[in-house]
Amino acid sequence: MKYNCQILNETKAVIEIIPETDLERSLLINMDRDNLDQNTLGYHYEKALKLKNRYAELLAIDNFQTFPTKAIISYGKAKGI
Repeated sequence: MKYNCQILNETKAVIEIIPETDLERSLLINMDRDNLDQNTLGYHYEKALKLKNRYAELLAIDNFQTFPTKAIISYGKAKGI
């Protein structure tokens, strides 16, 4: 998968998941909007976010602009100790 991440502000970003193979495309096409596997989507959205900022943590997928490949997400940043 390829990813695009556009940071909107300190807590919101737009993430786009871009499948590169037929298997990846099939995984996304077969997602059921009414019964989301948040672990799968969450994994990919967080991976995209971490490419932009490794300290960022996905908090929620707020809403889809294009299901399931593009969404506005909420995130936070880990505080140092």
